[in-house]
Amino acid sequence: MDTHAITALLDHIGSGFHAVLHSAGGNLAFESLVSKRDRIKSLTLFEPTYFQHLHHSESPEFAQPDEMAQTFRRLMDQRGEEGAMRFFVDTWAKQRGTWAALPDSVKEQMGNGAQRLYYEWDHIYGDWPRLADLDALEVPMLLFKGSETIDSMHAVCDLILSEMPLTEFTEIPGAGHMCPFTHADVVAPRLMKFLERHSGCE
Repeated sequence: MDTHAITALLDHIGSGFHAVLHSAGGNLAFESLVSKRDRIKSLTLFEPTYFQHLHHSESPEFAQPDEMAQTFRRLMDQRGEEGAMRFFVDTWAKQRGTWAALPDSVKEQMGNGAQRLYYEWDHIYGDWPRLADLDALEVPMLLFKGSETIDSMHAVCDLILSEMPLTEFTEIPGAGHMCPFTHADVVAPRLMKFLERHSGCE
């Protein structure tokens, strides 16, 4: 369903586009990007959850997302959305109580996505997209990472940069996984410069 929706949106746009993806969006949108690769002007990734690369490279850092997946699903089965999302948010934030401090409206919105997240964990055990698939897009690429993100995400970004050395990279000091939202004042100027540079605009 995600692929169909994203592909329909890209068809509606009609012209060239810049793809800016955060977290699991790097997985969910990739099939659509491949089908429209001739129209992509650039690709920006904010901490993409490409944990499958750690799995296939037999990195010890894969233990972290593997445990996150199993714990999330166990909590979802035993305690429902509240328990699972509390674990999920606090783990990514690296601080207990982060979920509890969120406004009720935000909790409700995030809780609505808990059921789909239950199945999205399958991505980390899959085969796609591979780094070779990213490289095959042959578009300028910018990778963002927060300096305070979880250890396995540091490992994912290191792997991308080692295999795709032409990728532009920006680390946001003091930021975590939600850096495009929590540090927008730092992220936005860097992102806009990158997009302008690859838009054919001065």
